[in-house]
Parts: sequence; structure tokens; C-alpha cells
Amino acid sequence: MQSIQVHNHTYRLYEGNGDVWTIKIFNFGDGVPFKSANYKVDALDASNHSYSYSFIEGDNLMGILDTINYHVKVVPCDEGCVFNQIVTYKCKGNEKPSEEFIKKEKEL
Repeated sequence: MQSIQVHNHTYRLYEGNGDVWTIKIFNFGDGVPFKSANYKVDALDASNHSYSYSFIEGDNLMGILDTINYHVKVVPCDEGCVFNQIVTYKCKGNEKPSEEFIKKEKEL
């Protein structure tokens, strides 16, 4: 399996070919308090420039989250493009991520 490095992070295919339902192993780089996680491609729509994926396993779920879902959409505009991202945390029971964690997530 080939690993691909993006910034300080690397990922590699675990199962699938990159399309929907593919599972990738993501290794966080330096400066991130997590080591690794698995994520699944939920949706991929090239014509609408959108991509959805969910972290389904790993220390980034901190034992309090079932999943972290990301929906990314790139909207072309005259001066380039606008990047929109919606993040949904599915918590276990009444657990919630800390405000500090959410603030750091927004900075990424």
C-alpha cells in the first residue's frame, strides 16, 4: 500500500479504491495531539465539487465520539473558489467535545 503525505499527515488506503465506502488510515503529523484514525468516504460528487467523509475509529474520537462527519464543498467564483466545510460530531450518550477541542478543529 502506498502512503501519501499531505502537510505533516499521511494516509493510505486500507480498503477500497478511493470511491464511496473506501476506508483510509490517517496518521496525524507533528503538533497534533492524536496519532491515527480510520475514515470512510461517505460521498464523492466531482460535478458538484463536494466530498463527505467520516472518522469512524481512532484516538481523535477521544472515547466520547462515535464519529466525526465532514462535508466539504468547493464553490467556484470569479476570484478563485470558496471552501465550505460542515463538521458534525456524533457523541456517545451525553458526552461532548470541549470548547478548546472545537476551537482547535476550526483552526485546522
